[in-house]
Amino acid sequence: MPTGIYKRQFTAEERFWAKVKKTLFGCWEWQGAIADGYGIFRVAGKNIGAHVFSWKLHNSEPIPKGINVLHECDNRRCVRPSHLWLGTQADNIKDCVAKNRHEKGEAHWAAKLTDAIVIKIRSEAKTQSGHTLAKKYNVTYRTIRYLLRGDTWKHLK
Repeated sequence: MPTGIYKRQFTAEERFWAKVKKTLFGCWEWQGAIADGYGIFRVAGKNIGAHVFSWKLHNSEPIPKGINVLHECDNRRCVRPSHLWLGTQADNIKDCVAKNRHEKGEAHWAAKLTDAIVIKIRSEAKTQSGHTLAKKYNVTYRTIRYLLRGDTWKHLK
């Protein structure tokens, strides 16, 4: 039996820290695998968010079901514990809107209209019904109603 060098097994924590670039004041950026902008870390045969692993590493409390680890700094690669907080998806959306980071208007992934068409629809609404406009622009009446009330496309007011 050969003697000498045996391959050392690193702990998950050691592997984690080997992939973190720390700064004194700013974010601690993940240098490993990335998916959708978020750091990915493999533990016990499963991929989890590097920020989630960091949260678990630094906090004794478990993450309740339906709760996410969110970024105060809005940097998806950040794993600095002081930049992370627990919240619901609704909390995440509120934070996004409060910081004006959400996509609006034609930049939104689900937009079927452009800013120019919305302005045109609002002008045409003075002489045409919402149902007529919905059919003309191939959207639902609800879409027309919401944009005319100002519930959507608020940035064009």
